[in-house]
Amino acid sequence: IASAASDVYKRQHFGGLGIIISIKDDQLTIISPIEDTPAYRAGIKAGDKIAEIDGKSTEGMALDEAVNILRGEKGTEVTLGIKRENIEELLRISIIRDIIEVKAVKKEIMGRDDNIGYVRITTFNINTDPELKEALNEFKKDSDIQGIILDLRNNPGGLLDSAIEVASKFIKEGPVVHIKDRDGIVATIESRGNKYPEWPLFVLVNEGSASASEIVAGAIQDTGRGKLMGEKTFGKGVVQQVFNLYDGSGIAITTSEYFTPSERSINHIGIEPDILVEPAEDSEQDMQLNKAIQFLEEELN
Repeated sequence: IASAASDVYKRQHFGGLGIIISIKDDQLTIISPIEDTPAYRAGIKAGDKIAEIDGKSTEGMALDEAVNILRGEKGTEVTLGIKRENIEELLRISIIRDIIEVKAVKKEIMGRDDNIGYVRITTFNINTDPELKEALNEFKKDSDIQGIILDLRNNPGGLLDSAIEVASKFIKEGPVVHIKDRDGIVATIESRGNKYPEWPLFVLVNEGSASASEIVAGAIQDTGRGKLMGEKTFGKGVVQQVFNLYDGSGIAITTSEYFTPSERSINHIGIEPDILVEPAEDSEQDMQLNKAIQFLEEELN
C-alpha cells in the first residue's frame, strides 16, 4: 500500500480536500478524512472507494496522478464518485477545495467526576510531540486526572519519529517498533522514556487508524500498557521516505516495513482491538468514546 498525503499541508497556493488516500485491493481508497476539513464536513468516510473524479473513472489511475487531480486552487470544486460498503449505488459528493490546516492534538477533560483526560491525535507531524507534551503536562498538574483516553480514530499516520515520541509518552521502556529494511536488516527502536504517571489507558482505533497510528496502538497493546477499543485498524505497515519536488509536490518511496514489539506484521493485516465496539450509524452519540469512558470509570472504581 502506498499512501499520499499531499493535500494535508499547504503547498504554495494549492488547496486540498483533507483526505489521505491509498491504493488498496487495486482501488483508490480513502484511508481517512481529516477532521474539520472539507472532505470531513462533506461526509467522506474511511474505507470509501473513489470510483470517479469529476466523472472520470479512476480504474488503473496511479496514486500520484489522483493526488494531482484532487489538489487544486482554494475555492474550486471537485466531485467524487464514491463506492461505499453496503450501498449499491454510486454516491456523488461535491467538495470545495481549501487550504488544509490541521491541529495535531486536541484535549478535553471527561467523566462523571472530571477525572479522565481525553487526548485526540489527528496526525503525526512535527507539532504532535510538543502539543501532546503540553496536554499531558496539564493533566499531570491536575491531581483529579486518574485515567487517559487516547483517540487515534481516523488518524492516517505521518512521521515515524513523531510516532516514536508519542508511544514513548505512555511506554517508559522497552521496544516500541521493529523496522526491517529491503535487505532484511532489522532495527529495534526503544522507548525514549517519560516522567508521566502510569495512568490507566484506553486507546480508540478504527479502520481510519493507519501507519504511525498503528505503530503507537501496536506498541501499547503488545506491552500491555493499555487496552485498544473500537474497530480493526487499516493495515499500513510500511515506512516511506518523502522526496519533495520542485513544484511543491512530493513522492513517497517505500523503504522498509515495521513490526510491533512482539514482531507482529501489520501491513495488509491491521490490528484487532482488545474490545470490539462498532459505531452507532443511526445515532449522533459517539458510542465508542462513551464505552471507553464507561470501561475506564469502572476500572478506576
